Amino acid sequence: MKLNWLLCGAAALTVFAVPAAAAQLILSPGSVIGNTGSYGNLQIAANIFDQQTGPVSDTTPGVYHYWINSENGPQNAYITVDLGAKYSIASFDLFNTHNAFYGDRGTGNFSIVAGNSVASDGTNGFTLTGAITTVVSGTLTAAPVTDPIAAQSFTSLSSSTFRYLQFLPTSVASVNTPCCSANEYGLAELRVFASVPTVGGVPEPASWAMMLAGFGVVGGVMRRRAGTNSIAA
Repeated sequence: MKLNWLLCGAAALTVFAVPAAAAQLILSPGSVIGNTGSYGNLQIAANIFDQQTGPVSDTTPGVYHYWINSENGPQNAYITVDLGAKYSIASFDLFNTHNAFYGDRGTGNFSIVAGNSVASDGTNGFTLTGAITTVVSGTLTAAPVTDPIAAQSFTSLSSSTFRYLQFLPTSVASVNTPCCSANEYGLAELRVFASVPTVGGVPEPASWAMMLAGFGVVGGVMRRRAGTNSIAA
């Protein structure tokens, strides 16, 4: 009987010791809370969250599933993202744009930074403030003018928890000669994967009771063994 209680207590403890697993956070266009501008009113920053599942494409005539920085836009362009809660980010999938059939205006070098506070940046919406951590620093390969666009995956550099992200492109990558102006970065889609518990939240009362009982039995057995050892000595 005591062995059964011990096993039950151990099992209850094991349930809450299961490591977290990475799962995709399904974001939406409304997750974008700030950016430094767009090429037009169609190639907007919110488009990087309009194909969160399934194949990613950006060649459908008249449909813009991607973002492009504004014409002669700022070199330090950014897109600020609200995850809705704090998460430990595991990895990212980025899908570069090929700008419809033009084959240009994708992103080359970039970083993604994270933090837990934002402040107004005027007409740009919100930008990160306070402690800021770089969670990715890398280079995207230019996307060929074919769909679906391949994901390019990057592992997070930090296991801390963050609510806000900021995508920061710093160079252009394209299969054709970049057109027209400087700093024409773009992105088709961003997918975020975070570590989430495989079992949820607060234990049920019965589970708490089982764990406490298990602890009690373990303690009793240890005391009895200690007493037996003292007598034997």
